Amino acid sequence: MVAMWRAASQDLGLRLEAPFRLALDSGETVVARPLVRDFGAANGMLIVANYSDLRPHVAALVAAGFGYSCLSEPSAGDEYDRELFVEMLKDWGWSGAEHLRPFWSRPENPAHAWQSAFGSLPAVQQMDAADGAREA
Repeated sequence: MVAMWRAASQDLGLRLEAPFRLALDSGETVVARPLVRDFGAANGMLIVANYSDLRPHVAALVAAGFGYSCLSEPSAGDEYDRELFVEMLKDWGWSGAEHLRPFWSRPENPAHAWQSAFGSLPAVQQMDAADGAREA
């Protein structure tokens, strides 16, 4: 699992800590395969293979600003799939600083993309058979 997350980190520019250990106020420690920063909750998403590892700590994790996801270990021969990772990360949502947001995670809005690249949208011309050209 960690190998695929490392591949995703390099490909998509993710901030990843693997493994990640979090000491809780109770004195217990939660270990996640990786922690994916800037997605999901304010402090990122903890990835584990088994929910039972987190179950007793869910309230404390959420209170500390972490989200979590339980993902199966990949099967032998499974390879990193960029589209699947992008879809999952978009589902979790961006929680980092907006100026650090990767291009691929930005809203898929053509107007947004145009404004980000060029500042403003061009005026649109409409044709009316009786009037000739006019601005919309």
